[in-house]
This record gives sequence, C-alpha cells and structure tokens, in this order.
Amino acid sequence: MPVITSHVIGTVAIFAFAATLTLYLYSVGSAESLAVTRGRLQTVSDYVAVRVVQVISMANASNTPSCIQSLIELPETIAGGSYWIALSDQGGYAVRGAMVLSPDVTTESLIPINSTSVNVRIVAQEGLAMDGVTVQSKVYGGTKSVVVWGRRIGNVIEVGLGRRA
Repeated sequence: MPVITSHVIGTVAIFAFAATLTLYLYSVGSAESLAVTRGRLQTVSDYVAVRVVQVISMANASNTPSCIQSLIELPETIAGGSYWIALSDQGGYAVRGAMVLSPDVTTESLIPINSTSVNVRIVAQEGLAMDGVTVQSKVYGGTKSVVVWGRRIGNVIEVGLGRRA
C-alpha cells in the first residue's frame, strides 16, 4: 500500500507543477504580446504625429486659408485587433491611440510645437465638411482616404483628422 500512495502523491505533484508552469508561461506570453501590441500602436501614433507636424508647418508657411491635406495610410489591424487614433489638446498637443477591444492598451505621441507666435487649435467636430474633407474626431485602423488636414486662419492654425469625400 505505501508504494501506491507514493505514486499518487508523485503524480499529483507532477500535475500541479505542469499546471503552474502552464499558467506562468501563459502570463509571460500574454505580457509579451501586450508589449508588442503597444509598441506597434506607438509606431502608428508617432507616424501620425509626424504628419501633423508637417501639416502645421505647411499651414504656418501658407498665407491663404486653403485646406492643406496629407494622406495617411493606417494599417488595417495591429496584432489582429482594431484600433483608433485621435488628436488631443488636453495636457499638451498629442496623438492618442487605443485598441478597441482592449482599452487599457493606449499610446500617446506628443506633437512638438515650437512656435509661440502661432496658436494651434485641434478641430474634432464630427461631420464638419470642408474642401472635400469630412472631419472626424477619431479614425479607425484600415479606414481608406484618411487625411491630416490643416489651414491657417489669421494667427490660428486649425488642424484635424478627416476623410476625403
């Protein structure tokens, strides 16, 4: 009888070890996947921030209130999931990104604005139409014909995201 008991104890110990190891590897894999997803979303946010700076610079050099547009190409998904990108002026100018199904996966890319003589205003009035662009407060990955647009009105540069009509 003691031989059977030791085999049962050994078998239960092996199963417990295997279950613990499985849970540990799953949590490490999930954390690594989350880090990769966040890194890819950060890359997209940085790309949009660079385009916003380019549009602000072009609008600042412009003497007309015409709408300047820069087409951006967003990947359809990031790590197999949907995401969105938006411009924000809360706590500084930034491009914010988030995964749709995992709202805790967010990124922020600052938009460096060096000029103190020109004011920047982010326009996010959903559905506003101007010069062939429909303004959107946020754009989702994979959306076609997405643009960063900007225009100079007096001393103010308006900038935003939109979609070509």
